Amino acid sequence: MKFFTTTHEYNQPWSLVTSALWQKYPHHSTPHVLSVDVIDQQVVRDPSSGIVRLRTQRLLTIQQNVPRLLVKLFGVAQPTSHVLETSEVCPATAEFKSFSTNLAWRDMLVIDESMRYTSRPSSNSSPTTLCEHQVSITTGLSQARVRDYIEEALLKRIQGNVQLGRKALGEVMDRIAVAATVTASSSEAIATAAVSMTCE
Repeated sequence: MKFFTTTHEYNQPWSLVTSALWQKYPHHSTPHVLSVDVIDQQVVRDPSSGIVRLRTQRLLTIQQNVPRLLVKLFGVAQPTSHVLETSEVCPATAEFKSFSTNLAWRDMLVIDESMRYTSRPSSNSSPTTLCEHQVSITTGLSQARVRDYIEEALLKRIQGNVQLGRKALGEVMDRIAVAATVTASSSEAIATAAVSMTCE
């Protein structure tokens, strides 16, 4: 079994980061994610606290080459697979957490991934967002040398995908911020024009 744990701080407020998460795919920086489909979504209210959360299940279609050793040992050559993601968003506590797991090849390989985004206060300017990311890789192989080789290869690929994902998320956040600025400018221009017409 291999573990991968990392943290990353985004210099953006939680609301912007989480908005970008829903618009992250498809993206040119992450071509291995072909599509994302929402298969279930519901609002859940905690009966004791009254806190409301949005719970969502999404199906991600992934296309990436399988390590050659897996192909040789098990005949796994299918490049397209699916990942099930379950997420919960709580605006009251500014927390977004998700859990993902692969649906294909589970008899020989299980990859579990969890992510948690929380708001962090900042003494300098606006609040930032902390991302805590954990991945575990388990293969059902008895030969330690082969098992370690495959798990290490998959771990390196996931670490590379994490960097690509951060880049994609950053670009989406920039796009949202620009769109918000344009909208605000347009609204201000319309309001100014309306006032001018009223004064004439």
